Amino acid sequence: MTKYAKNFLPIILLVSLGIIFLLTFYHKVTVSPNSFLFNYQGDGLTSYHNFIYHIKHDSSFIKFEGMNYPFSEHLTYAVNNPLLANSIKLISIIWPEIINYSIGIHNGSIIYGFILSLIFLYLILRHYKIDSWFAILFSLGIMILSPQIHRVSGHYSLEYLFFIPLTWYLIINKIRASKKIIWDIFLVINSLCWLFVHPYLGVLASMLNLSFFGIYFFQNYKLFKQKLIYILRIILLVFLPIIIFKIFILSTDTHPGRTTNPYGFLVFTSNFESVFFPTHPPFRTVINNVFTVKNQIWEGWAYIGLTSILGILIFLFYSLKESVHEIKFIFYNKYFQNKELKSFILAGLLILLFSMGYPFLLGMEGFADIFSVLKKFRAVGRFAWVWFYIINISSVYFFYHLFKTLLSKRKKLRSFGLIILGSLIIIEGLSYHQNNKKHLFNYSNFFNKELLPQNYQQALNKFDANEFQAIIPLPFFSKGSGNFEIVGTHQSVVSSTLFSYHSGLPIFGNYLARTSINEGKKISQLISPSFIKKEVEDDIKSYKKFLIINTKEQISTYEQQIIDRSDLIYEDEELMVLEISRERLFQNNSSELFTHFLENKDNYYTDGDLFLSHTTSFLYYNNFDSEKSHISYIGKSALRAKKSLNKSICSIDVPLLDFTKSYTLSFWMYNNGSNYGQDVLNCKVRLIAIHDNNNSHIINEFKPMFCEAIDGDWSRIEIQFQPENGYKSINLIISSDTDDRVSEYIIDELLIKETDLDVYKIIESKNDDAILFFNGFKIVTSK
Repeated sequence: MTKYAKNFLPIILLVSLGIIFLLTFYHKVTVSPNSFLFNYQGDGLTSYHNFIYHIKHDSSFIKFEGMNYPFSEHLTYAVNNPLLANSIKLISIIWPEIINYSIGIHNGSIIYGFILSLIFLYLILRHYKIDSWFAILFSLGIMILSPQIHRVSGHYSLEYLFFIPLTWYLIINKIRASKKIIWDIFLVINSLCWLFVHPYLGVLASMLNLSFFGIYFFQNYKLFKQKLIYILRIILLVFLPIIIFKIFILSTDTHPGRTTNPYGFLVFTSNFESVFFPTHPPFRTVINNVFTVKNQIWEGWAYIGLTSILGILIFLFYSLKESVHEIKFIFYNKYFQNKELKSFILAGLLILLFSMGYPFLLGMEGFADIFSVLKKFRAVGRFAWVWFYIINISSVYFFYHLFKTLLSKRKKLRSFGLIILGSLIIIEGLSYHQNNKKHLFNYSNFFNKELLPQNYQQALNKFDANEFQAIIPLPFFSKGSGNFEIVGTHQSVVSSTLFSYHSGLPIFGNYLARTSINEGKKISQLISPSFIKKEVEDDIKSYKKFLIINTKEQISTYEQQIIDRSDLIYEDEELMVLEISRERLFQNNSSELFTHFLENKDNYYTDGDLFLSHTTSFLYYNNFDSEKSHISYIGKSALRAKKSLNKSICSIDVPLLDFTKSYTLSFWMYNNGSNYGQDVLNCKVRLIAIHDNNNSHIINEFKPMFCEAIDGDWSRIEIQFQPENGYKSINLIISSDTDDRVSEYIIDELLIKETDLDVYKIIESKNDDAILFFNGFKIVTSK
């Protein structure tokens, strides 16, 4: 056999095994990647929509126009794998037909990336002198057990299994190359490209570079003749890609007011349980029979496998044994003498600690605010993936040399032991893929119109998209700013995204991440009551109609008002398609409400200066005008208090209430402040029932960021409840929320009434407007 054939035969075998593996678990997507979607839920579907919408419909390479209407969004905040999307978009200028294969290219880049992962893992193991056949076995095992596999549910850009092995392989080549500048360039390009696939991947690559080369420098300090030049080159190859990426974002992003405090930092971390305990069968089942593992946060899943756990324990045993013998601590032994690999282990440990939230969890949370750029990577648990690859490669190296030394005259036994360990990794990882095979890849590519459900095709034929400017989904969703959020429903997201792509119409809503707080507020306000002025109207330049996609699920009273003003285009058992003009969508009925009150006020009952639609045994109203806040929704003042106090705003004596009736509690909370009101609404509103025996329980809990009614700088909290026998009182409590960085809240116009009771009050105005208090709302109309 020639040397050429001898070198490439193992790789050919490795690739063949990889293809067999893909055909076994991912047959549908492997054979026909353009016919299927990995997933059809939330993040998964919108990732596909944003990717292919950008390629086909967007007018710019740096702007995504498929959601966040009328503001659009920056490419890197919206589109899954913008590097691949723009590459296809660029090619489509010459070859338009490629757009029809976009989903297939997207799926294929991920699935066939498994094969690239195998190749780079194999090359790394061969670099550390592992025999070819064992390198094949363990490459396959490490790939199968990779924690990135779990990202197939929707975070597709994070599922490129080869990005860490590729970065590692480039580092190796830089170390052993005579002309290191070439590999410096490759490492810079590598990190920069991954930043444009997904920022997490680019930063992970840069962090691996920084950790390894930093440790490698200190371990080999005496060998470097030009120490300053070496340090400068490492700083350059680590930070240059990030600087280029940041300059690109700053120079092209036109959406001010993104949160600097996204939820999740120091929450979505890894921990000991998520790294060293299995998350899936078969060994998870065994563990559960012994004791319960509770704290495995999904974002921190990076289980290293039983082979690596055994490797760590045996390595520590030998290190301890030699340390006792030499009367000093020895971190390595005769079975593990590769200094380069030791540098990788120390680098991986540093990154692992960061993924666990250290040092910030050691009473140093304040440093996260100083280095606020770190908080943008809110799911730091993902950084534990680096440790997974490093510890597995190191364990293979350790076991290989351990068995080679201990069983030098028994090669068959040595081989058998290594095969057992390699098979163990494969067995552990197969359940990941069996789970994927069972729950994923069962969805047709609905972005191919021929595969779209029949009723969707019929509905699309009922209107001319050129007559419309945007789609309004109902139930409405606006998810992304982290401060003004309306969740919507899964089916609403599905229907609107499919109609959006096939019609080319953007969605008047969001299913994105870290959108502008101010834009999110304006978009969320769309479904506020019709007597409130919608600020977003001033940002809409078109006078075309709006297309409404209603999935016939439960909607709010405010959403129903939009449907009531719309005209039906198409309807079936699960779907309504309607149209509404711009004028009718933003029609303000405050004058009609005011006129209705004036015509009927003589028939209303009075309670002081309040007018009531019927008599009632209980009514609570507090305008907080005796407080000292200079900010108020109505009147002279409002209540200002510390969130941390868990303050009881009011206590209702339950015996005064009618147990047969429903009650509504409402008040307004100030939503403005620094950075368009960032974190102002991040608190919890609780209704707590106190029982006759003084025990308590939460009746209802609400986060103000999810308010539907927004009137300028104020958001309306509205909670319904029904009293029960055994309650002594009901208390209203406002308290801090996780990751809250604003210590105060301001509330005004607290009203507790029977749900079917209307409460009015005439408010004096110093200008030409007439102001009417209506169930806590401020109705403004010209006199």
